[in-house]
Amino acid sequence: MVRQHELGWIGEAPSGEILFEHDLLQAPWKQELIETVHAAFPPSVGAGEMISLQPTAGPAGSYRFSGKTGSWFVRVSSRWGSPEIEMDLVNFLVERGVSVNLFMIVGVELEWEGLSYRVDVRELIDGRHYDGTKTDVSSVAEAIRRCHHALRDFPRAEEVRSNRRVIAETHTKTRNSIADALRRDDFEIFGPSESWAITNKQFLSELVDGYEPNQMDLEGAQCIHGDLHPGNVIYQGSGKAMLIDFEYSPAAFAPVEWDLAYLVQRFCLRQLSGSALTEGLETVARVYGTPMRDLADAMRQTCWYCVTAAQVLCAQGIVVPVSEYEKFAMMSEQANEMRGLLAEAFF
Repeated sequence: MVRQHELGWIGEAPSGEILFEHDLLQAPWKQELIETVHAAFPPSVGAGEMISLQPTAGPAGSYRFSGKTGSWFVRVSSRWGSPEIEMDLVNFLVERGVSVNLFMIVGVELEWEGLSYRVDVRELIDGRHYDGTKTDVSSVAEAIRRCHHALRDFPRAEEVRSNRRVIAETHTKTRNSIADALRRDDFEIFGPSESWAITNKQFLSELVDGYEPNQMDLEGAQCIHGDLHPGNVIYQGSGKAMLIDFEYSPAAFAPVEWDLAYLVQRFCLRQLSGSALTEGLETVARVYGTPMRDLADAMRQTCWYCVTAAQVLCAQGIVVPVSEYEKFAMMSEQANEMRGLLAEAFF
């Protein structure tokens, strides 16, 4: 069965207030979801109502669940990941004073149309998304610095490293299949993105030659967040950045440059320009405080990783939009073009 890949955020990076404004109306799975969440709460909460953060064609998504005694954030995903490790990692960070959102309910199952969905419930945080200011850049850089420092001692680190090794083995095979497609000049393995692959042979050649799936074996590798972008950060009233969505963390083991690459790409290069971009890069370097190895290369590694991951999904009959392939190819080229500016800011 072919199905669309779940994207963490549809369209451009989120900004401004966090608004739950999409009524599920006659969604056939709405009542099933409400009953699944309600069953995990005490009866005093009441039946409640569910409003979606984004438009959704199926159960997967982010919701506000409101009952008689309050409102909560609900995340639904067909990607089960490792709920126990994720919960332990989040609890570990909270114990060490890192600002993250605790789980209230983890890994409740919702079945719909032959798929098993993971349902998690957290406290609903009153906050906003990234606003592009130097203050917000500073706040997220400080948050990830504290997160990295704490995760050096995460007790389940070897399990995380092992999970990343499994991904690396799959990615190595997929990288080899892309190399074979280039040799044969046959890009059928890209499915609906075949035309994109044909016009982006140079990018794919660079991926084949440069991508290193075995990040877990590199010097300085440790547990990291793994998916740092504006949709996964909430700024509270004081402006303090809260890191959320550690879904990828149970298999995220790499040098800290991996997260810094995401931060610079998503919060600086894609959001800022001119003097604001220079100030943003300098702010990340100053607040994080550790000179980065070749950050441009780390940024390209994350792009190659994402395209390879898309190909893994394609082989499983899960379609990733062509726009995602295009985005990562563009970001890889941008990182290469910005190599001089990045080296100046981070060394």
